[in-house]
Amino acid sequence: MAAALLCIRMLAPVTADRTIVYGLPVTIFISCAVIHRCMSAVCTHRLLARLQVNLHNTAIKSNSANISGGGLFADGAAAFTLSNATTVEGNTARSGGGLALADKSSVALLNSSVTANHAAVRGGGITIAAQASLGNLPMMLASVHSNTAHYGDNAAADPNNLSLISQPEVEGFVSRAVADGGFLSTTLNVTGQYGLPAEGIVVSAELGGTEPLGLSWSEASGISNMFLRIRKPPGRYHVSFTLQELRDVPAVNMSVAVRGCVPGEVAPIPDTCEPCLPGSYSLDPSLALCQPCPEGASCPGGAVILPLPGWWHSAAYSPQLHRCPNADACHSSRETLQNCASNMTCSASSEYAQLQCNTAYTGNICGACTAGFGATKPFHCRACMKPAVIITLYVLVYTFSLAESGRPQQDGQQQVASLLRCLVLYSQWILLVASLNIDWPASIAYPVQVVAWFWSTANAEALSFSCLLSNSSALPASAQGVLFYVVLPVIVLVLLLLLEALLSKLLHKRAVSAAAQSADRLASIAMVVVFFFLPSVLRTVFGLFVCIPLDSPVSPPYSAQAVGSFWVYDVGTQCFGPGWHKALSLGLGLPLMLLL
Repeated sequence: MAAALLCIRMLAPVTADRTIVYGLPVTIFISCAVIHRCMSAVCTHRLLARLQVNLHNTAIKSNSANISGGGLFADGAAAFTLSNATTVEGNTARSGGGLALADKSSVALLNSSVTANHAAVRGGGITIAAQASLGNLPMMLASVHSNTAHYGDNAAADPNNLSLISQPEVEGFVSRAVADGGFLSTTLNVTGQYGLPAEGIVVSAELGGTEPLGLSWSEASGISNMFLRIRKPPGRYHVSFTLQELRDVPAVNMSVAVRGCVPGEVAPIPDTCEPCLPGSYSLDPSLALCQPCPEGASCPGGAVILPLPGWWHSAAYSPQLHRCPNADACHSSRETLQNCASNMTCSASSEYAQLQCNTAYTGNICGACTAGFGATKPFHCRACMKPAVIITLYVLVYTFSLAESGRPQQDGQQQVASLLRCLVLYSQWILLVASLNIDWPASIAYPVQVVAWFWSTANAEALSFSCLLSNSSALPASAQGVLFYVVLPVIVLVLLLLLEALLSKLLHKRAVSAAAQSADRLASIAMVVVFFFLPSVLRTVFGLFVCIPLDSPVSPPYSAQAVGSFWVYDVGTQCFGPGWHKALSLGLGLPLMLLL
């Protein structure tokens, strides 16, 4: 048995600035042991795997090591106890400037300190191997302070665990073409023994185990933030994260589902998707460039096309914008419309089309009236009066107008009557012209409106007679209206003839010349009816052939819900298509046009 100090700078002489002062007496008895190539001031070798060293009131000061443990290096299963004001101070090494615990070694600090040590890389105070043991962890950490290192000033733990803080599965990832976009942000945590953070550890990421994605270094907290650029076709991919220099630490994996481009995006570079900026749109993700916003619309970006006030389109995914015949009908809440257009479920429903229209309007180009509103002329609606009021006013005004128009004239009044007849005919033609969809100036619009009220009885629309028509019958309300306007003069003529016959019969006893006057009266009545109803009948007949062209056929992903031309009196009915329009136009309208 030999008494010896433990490893006192075996390969170099101890200089004055690298002294080792041991508390006396410090005597360790070692038998059958070899201390080999110890660069630290106090060092154990694997052959001393079960050695226990107690350092009592000892100073380990100003020593250095080329690799690990400038002051103390413990290997194997060696156990060190530093007690009674033992200090480890001013030592240097590449890692573990003060202490370095390797393998399964352990250290306990009892009323001792590890201060002012320096490591070039990791663990200025102490480095702790993945399987090393510490005594009282809080006491040990409190005793190690004021040390410096590039990573882990006071303590650095060798990593034994790599965990993923981010979600292990990423859905809907998309790669962007721009340099600062399209990164997959991932956060990992690198820890060592006792869950201590492992700083300065290189974490690598690979796609499919073969394609490098990037490297990152763990921070003082052990956190490693990685921003990975993945540019792949749509599909599911696996990203593995490993500690580059420590392959024995299990890797962690992340599953990434890369999606394809969606409406509102384009693919300027293969396997990338770029969103469209305001002022442009994209409904076809396969395009390389976004399309400019069409006339009559505003484009906030993406796939949203919002019609401007006074404009309309048949579907949210339709770039075919149409100017509304009645601009006031195509006014709505832009915010509500944009929210609906951005929602796939809402934009694909009929709700989107209705949101483009004012409260009183509905249908294509907001050209039909909603329930409770009647058409005063094509594309113009107003609130309906009660049916009883409409019928009463209509009968009273008709009776008065026809009675005045058909009243016998004295000889002195014939010239005035002829002039009035010309004035009536002129005013009715003025109303026909005014009914055209033209924005008349106020100097013309107001006088024409006054004339329209005087002649409301000659035009059933003026009193919103369409409010009396039913949409629940087999015959559409628009077809009912045409038949009503065409047949009404005949009905009135028959009623007047019956009334005239009744009056002639009642007055026969007192009027000798009644029979002679009957022919003149009948001709007069017929002329009154013709003059009275001619504008309304002409407008109705000509209106059968007036159509508004809307959408042209398109292919997906574009949408067109109003393909073809639509009847001006029923904007939901295609002109000369299946339904009543073709039958009315050819069976009724064409013969009447030839007749009139």
